[in-house]
Amino acid sequence: MNQDFQQTKEIKPLLVGNDDNDYYQELNIGKGNATSKENIESETKGFRESAINNGGYYIGRYEARTTTPRSVSTENNSLSKITVKPNDYIYNWVTQLQAAKLSQEMYSDSSFESDLMNSYAWDTAIDFLQKCDDRIASNSKPYSIQNSINTVFANKGTNNLELQDAICDVYDMASNCYEWTTETCNTDGYPCVLRGGNYDSSDHCTTSRNLNITTRSHERLAFRPILYVK
Repeated sequence: MNQDFQQTKEIKPLLVGNDDNDYYQELNIGKGNATSKENIESETKGFRESAINNGGYYIGRYEARTTTPRSVSTENNSLSKITVKPNDYIYNWVTQLQAAKLSQEMYSDSSFESDLMNSYAWDTAIDFLQKCDDRIASNSKPYSIQNSINTVFANKGTNNLELQDAICDVYDMASNCYEWTTETCNTDGYPCVLRGGNYDSSDHCTTSRNLNITTRSHERLAFRPILYVK
């Protein structure tokens, strides 16, 4: 397990944003979006209580991967088991509903839950990564606000930030693909929130939010699982 996940040590309250009057939170807003397994009273209480009581949680070291390359022709094929191995292909061309199903069914165990990344986990991971801000002498910006320096889509293997990310042991959250989460937005028609950056855009970074519809899939849309004790 330690080969596939990076443990963080604390859990922060959800940072409810206000960007151009858009509000973000963990909430089932009834627009077909998938929510966390433990979504109760608008909060992921099961996840948060577990993270607090057990000293952290695990996030995927890499975004979800697969042994078979994904393409537009395979985006709606039957779901298959995901991996988080560095040399597998990125599991892209995936909808938010598929990403949640894959993450939630990644493991079946009485001791822990697997789920799609939620906003609490993402924001806490940023706090963790921010401590690794001096990875290269030419750029001392905190990871949470560092723009992408990628120029090539990393369909297999890690991205061009590998040497920097390796110190934190968490890959691709600064850029590579936007990642589906269970975070939601109040904007009509765009309930799903993607976090992170995009490999060919310097305008997005780890803290970025991008809105989309539940059924959207694209080469640049991927996801990351989390794991926590029940």
